Amino acid sequence: MDFFNELATVIKGWNQDPIEDELLFVNFRCQFIDNMTCQEAFERINQTVEILLRESDEFTSLEILEVIISLARKSETTEIPAKIENCSKRIEYKFAPYGEYAKYRLSELLRYYRISKSHLYFSDFLLMRT
Repeated sequence: MDFFNELATVIKGWNQDPIEDELLFVNFRCQFIDNMTCQEAFERINQTVEILLRESDEFTSLEILEVIISLARKSETTEIPAKIENCSKRIEYKFAPYGEYAKYRLSELLRYYRISKSHLYFSDFLLMRT
């Protein structure tokens, strides 16, 4: 089965109410990422970032981020994928209104690639002013 087709299926299943399988993303990561080569994992990061940027639900975004973190670790390189390098600020902006755990997980990905995180999320600043 194709990684991206299965990821789309998992996202669809995750967004159903109620979620039928709480381990949907965990099982997906085990089934697909654990069996990839380093190069395969690296090659799938950019398109997975695109999927992350299109996702509107906080919890689904967090699960997709976990997929990206797993791909990054499996790739065994700190070479920054182009999409992460070019979109890191967009990703930070996306996660700014999310909870602390989501921000922490994002900071873990950025630290892995040695990308400095903004000191203050722009939307946090806007929220503080209202």
